[in-house]
This record gives sequence, C-alpha cells and structure tokens, in this order.
Amino acid sequence: MPRPVLLAIVTLACALAPPPAKAARNCPDDAIACVEVSNSGRASAMLPVTFGHPFAKGALPKGAVLMATERNGTPLPLQMDQIATHRDGSLRHAVISAILPVVAPRETVVVALKRGTAAPPPAITPIPASASSGHDIVVSATTYVPQISVVSFGNRQGQTPGTPFVEGEKITLILGTDPADTYTVTVDKKTAGGGYESLTRLSKAVADAINTGGRFHAFKWGRGDGYEKVWITPRDWPSGSFPIRYQYSGQASISVAHETTVKPKRVYTASSREALQAQKEAPPLWLSGPVAREAVLVAPLRDETGSPHPLLSARFYLRTYATGALRCDVVIENTWTYGITPGTVFYDISIARDGTEIYQHEGIGHYPNARWHRVVWSDGDPGVTVRHDLRALSASKAILNYDSTLTANPGALEKESERLRKADTTPLGNAFIIHYMPMVGARDDIGPLPRWTALWLISQRQSQKEVMLANADAGGSPPIHFRDAKTDLPVSLEDHPDISLFYNRGHNADIRPEPSYALTPWTPETNHMPSLSYVPYMVTGDLFYLEEVQFWANWALGQADPDWHREKSRGLMHANEQRGQAWTLRMLGQAAYITPDAHPMKHYFTARLKGNLDWYLNNVVHDPAASPLGFYMDRFHADQIAPWQLDFMITTLGGLAEQEVPGADEFLRALARFTVGRWTSEAQGYCHAHGPAYWLKTRHPDGALVRTWRELFTLNWPQVTSCPPPTAFIWGYPNLASGAVAMGRAALAQAATLSVPGAAEAFERLKAETPKLSDAMSSDPTWAIVPRQPAF
Repeated sequence: MPRPVLLAIVTLACALAPPPAKAARNCPDDAIACVEVSNSGRASAMLPVTFGHPFAKGALPKGAVLMATERNGTPLPLQMDQIATHRDGSLRHAVISAILPVVAPRETVVVALKRGTAAPPPAITPIPASASSGHDIVVSATTYVPQISVVSFGNRQGQTPGTPFVEGEKITLILGTDPADTYTVTVDKKTAGGGYESLTRLSKAVADAINTGGRFHAFKWGRGDGYEKVWITPRDWPSGSFPIRYQYSGQASISVAHETTVKPKRVYTASSREALQAQKEAPPLWLSGPVAREAVLVAPLRDETGSPHPLLSARFYLRTYATGALRCDVVIENTWTYGITPGTVFYDISIARDGTEIYQHEGIGHYPNARWHRVVWSDGDPGVTVRHDLRALSASKAILNYDSTLTANPGALEKESERLRKADTTPLGNAFIIHYMPMVGARDDIGPLPRWTALWLISQRQSQKEVMLANADAGGSPPIHFRDAKTDLPVSLEDHPDISLFYNRGHNADIRPEPSYALTPWTPETNHMPSLSYVPYMVTGDLFYLEEVQFWANWALGQADPDWHREKSRGLMHANEQRGQAWTLRMLGQAAYITPDAHPMKHYFTARLKGNLDWYLNNVVHDPAASPLGFYMDRFHADQIAPWQLDFMITTLGGLAEQEVPGADEFLRALARFTVGRWTSEAQGYCHAHGPAYWLKTRHPDGALVRTWRELFTLNWPQVTSCPPPTAFIWGYPNLASGAVAMGRAALAQAATLSVPGAAEAFERLKAETPKLSDAMSSDPTWAIVPRQPAF
C-alpha cells in the first residue's frame, strides 16, 4: 500500500467554485460543506472523529487549504488522508480526521469544512510510531472439520425427469446412534415426481423434518437452493462422525455422500502487537498525521508450533488517535488466490483486547474468497456518529441527484431497523442481500444504489446508516474476493490475463487451483450486482469498505472467461446482458472515481473504465449499422431489447458523464435518443403509454432493423390502431417505486441533467402523470433521481 497523502492543514485549481451546499442547520455561509458530529456515548474532553467526504469540482482548488471549525468558528485539529482529486487537481474525496475539544453526551456539534488560510492548526501532541503497540488485539480461531453429508433424491438428468417418487410413499432417514434420530416424510402431490421442481420440494420437506429435532441441522443452499439435495451436519460443532441410513421401498433413487472428513480441534492465533513487532520496515499507513495514525498489519494465524494456517489470515487496521484512543478493525480472510488449495475452514472465533475477550462466535464455515470484520476499541466504542448533508453529497456528483425534498417515511425506517434486528449479521451473514443473485423481480439491492442506501441518503438517520453499514459488511460474504499474496491487492488482470474469477477458473499459467471443499450459499452474478460499499466508504473513510469496492469491481472485470469477449487483461464487459453491462460499468466507475490517487490500483481501474467506454464508442455509437432510434442489443438478444435495462445503462452513464469520464457523455447522448424518444414520439407513431414496455422486438421477420418509431410500434403492437390515454401505461407499475416507470423517470432525469433535447420536458410530464409514484418514493427512494438545477 502506498504512503497516504497526509497533511494537518491540507493544501490542494484555481477554478470558480460552485455554490456550496449547506447542511440543514447552523452551517456557516462560507462553508464548503458541514457535517453534524454527535456524542451518543460518554462525555469527552477530546472527542476524535474520522469520516469521508466528497467534494464538487473546484470547491477546494489545487493549492487551497481545507480547515474545519466548530461552534463559533473555533478551528479544529484536522488532517486529510487518501486524497482523490478531480482532473483539474481540485479535491474530489478525502478521509478527514479531527478532534473536537469538548462534546457532552447527546450533544451535536456542527463541523464546518471551509476553504481556509495557511495559518497553523491548534497544536496537539504528535502520535509516536510506537503508540499502536500499547494495546494488544488477539484473534484466536479454533479450527475443526465437522461431518457434512449430502442426501440426494432422484436421478434426473438436467431438465429430463428421472424415476419418480410416488404419492403416498414414505421416506425415513435415520441419523446417528445411541439413540438414533428418525425422521419420516410422506410423498404428497407437490413432492411426487422425478423432475427438479418436485425433487426440490421433496428435499426441502426432508430438511424441514430434520430441523424439528435437536441434534442435527439440515440446510439447502446454492443455485436453485440445491435442487434435490439436502445437507446434514450436527448442530453442535465440533462433533464426531455419525451414520446416515434411510428406509424407502419405492423405485426412485436416494443416495448419501459424505463431503468432509471429521478432524479434531486446533487453535490458531494472531496478535496485533506481535504483527507490529515483526515488521522489518515501517508498516503501510492508511492514516498518518497529527490527529490519527492507522497502520495496516497482515498476520498469518499460527498454531502452537508456529505453523501458519494455509488459508486464513488476519488483518489489523490499527488506528491510534492523538487522544490516546485506539480503534482496530479486525478482518479475517480466506481470500488467497494462488499457492494454496482453496477450501472451507470451520472454526470458532474469539477476539480479545489486552487479555479480555470482547467478541466470540461459534460455528463459522468460512468458504474461499470471502471475508468478514469486526471493529474493536481500546476503551469501548466512544459512540460518535456523523451526519452528512444530502445536498453536499449530491453537489459533489459522487452520487446521482437524489430528490432532497423527499422526507423519508418514518414507518419505512422503523421497518428497516426491525428487519436488521432479525437479519443474519454474524460473520459471513447475508443481512438483507439475496444469496441467489440471479433471482429476478424487484429487489431492495438492485438500482443505482440499494434501497437501504438511498433511504439513508434522504433521511440521514443513524439507524438507517447502521442498516447500510451492516449490508456493506455482508458484502464481504459472497465469494468474489481474490487477493494476490505477492501484491496484497485484488488479483490483477494485468498480472494474470488468463484468470477467470467465476466458475471457469482460467487458462494456462493463470488457472486458479481446484478447491478441495468450497460449498457456499452464494451465487454472485453481474445482472443483479448490487453496489454495497461505495457510499459506506465515501462517508466513513474505512479501508475495509474501499477494499470491498475494489474487490467487487475487480470481480466484475474478471468474472468472464478471458477468451470469451473479455479480451484477457482488457476486462471488457459487453458480453453481459444490458443490465449486467450497466451494473458492472457502475462498479468499475465507482472504483475508478473514489480510489485514492496514490493507490496502486487507481490507474488499473481508470484504464479499464476508459477501455470499456472506448469499446462502446467504437462498436455501438460509431457503428454504421446502428439504429437511428438510439438502442442497441446485447449478445443474448439479437432481435429485441428491454427498455428498462437500457434505462439502467443511462443512469450509470449519466453519473459517469457528470463526473467527466471521457466517452460517457457521448455514449449517453447516443442512447438517450431512445430513452427520451419512447416517451415523446407519439406524433411519430409510438404511443406514450407504451413507453415502459417490458421487451420490444427490434427486427423485422427478414432480419432488418427497425429505423423509425412507427416501425417499432407497429412491429410490436400491430393490432393497436390508435393510442390509448397517455397514463394507461401498458406495463411498468406506475404507482410502484420499484417499477419500470420509476426507472424511466430516473433515466429521463439523468438525460435532463445533461441537457439532452426533450428530456427535461419528458421528465416533468411523466412526473406529473405519476403522483402516487412520487409519494411511494418516500419509502423507497431507489429511483428518486431528479434533474440537477440548473442542469449543467
């Protein structure tokens, strides 16, 4: 990791700064932005705080100074780290640390970020390099291997059914001995048959029966929820082996296989103090300055003989403040890509601070390419919360222009909190995220940002921030994390052009090792890929979340076969469906935008973002055979398009264009002809009410591409001779915040912001036609995007 850019008062083109966006209350007129810092914990005479903040282009020009003040303009000790800049050199994003002198319990202080003078900040005692070694954080993983067996029902061959189970037959499973547990299921109408649907229901019925007992746990996971399979393991890990027998007199097939071999306990530990002392050179620093110093330590977990665990590693992100407080983000990974035999590690975990256990969890099955973390403090969490201002975040153009006039529905926020209390937020839990990402339909995690993030943006409620961060934490659970031990970074397509990060493990020298046992409940997929950690990193500045942004973007680049349209190290993404192209391009754009300038992966992401946009310009925009209506088809649908998927691409491109990513504006304008035209071309033969169509045919029976709006409409609705009323939408759920009409409104808003002809008028008309949709967005603001005023 590179040394961070660090300053106490930070100097960063001279360009005319845009009008500053103010916080809701008590934000000085001369502030670039304000945040509200609240002390929800104990009284403190010196309250440290670290947060991230994006800045609009020109707000803090190159060579200017950032300062922070509170209350009556009192300057605060301040430092900035991990700086990202705009193309003109002005500040784009930074991790900001400050110390507030006195904040009483439940008091809120407005911290103003200003363009200041070069005067020195208030003096504080420098942090010695040895400060982090004053406390010791110790991780102990007690590993073992429990028995995991799988029972499979039927002998189908793909879609072809096998010998059927017959209604009325009885299946009895006998698990263990002394005494054995016996479970009997009777085949009924729903579970009878030999196809995958009935077998899936049958295996679930068996799993449900086993889970009524106390000794064994049955589960189903993976693609299709495991279809005809059910996995069985003891409830108490670790346990010895146990037999599985069955009684069944019918003609269908039942088989039992044992996927693991029982192994006894072994304890592996890692110590932050020992890791720090073992450094031959000064460790990489994430934060470094007079306010905060954060060392990045990577430590193998070792057994009593000193032998390292071949798969597990601990990471200590050790932050020390000038106040003496220590914060440690403890990360446990199973992410190495090469030089190992990947597999699942089973363990109980304990985290101790100076000899006192402060966290423990039992029964973790840590499959490959996943990670989790927990934050611990030297003297307990100080309870500091930071509230940003949506208008300042939006003005930075780090996010789309969410409607700041919306008031979040309190009932929706309470439901989110209640849902979080019930969610799995344990290590490798999924929180609100769908394990099977290819699942279709409206979902909370699909959109420019997830619903829970959009709700936090418009509400700024701490409870909703906790929901957002819990789901960002859960983003470490899917098996998309591939780390290169040589660089300690996500594995690079430049170094490994023949690697594949999905089912196909790659080719030639870059093929990934075959896993020994790697069962996972997750099926990641690009067509339904959520943005889980971009905003969490943007507002917290935590290294864990930046790494998540980079891991996910890199998986989006490398998941395809290297020789199948990806073009090896180029990481081209056009082989996905249009929605997959939109979401992977968004992930890549977010990583390129917010990765600090000095980070070794900054150029990696920006170069691949440029390469992908260049491909679209050359092969879509400048294609002589391209449709004059502005649409294009993906490789899976040569003769049809889904307008809502093209809206996904418009929202992604709109954000990139606002951030002045080369090529994004030209690509958007080419596609926006279709986005705007399908709402505004009734006089040219395409009915307004048909704007939110689900799928549209794009080629005549002879293969010729449609070239006019009337052709397109007649091809798809030959029986319609006159247009229905404008609000009689044929599809799109116009009153539903997650419907296609909402997606169309968001795409029109982005086109209007970029001054695409007719877009602003089309947005205002559609907004007026869907008042119930506007109301619904207070509970689900995923697509609550509005044009910027004035449009730039």
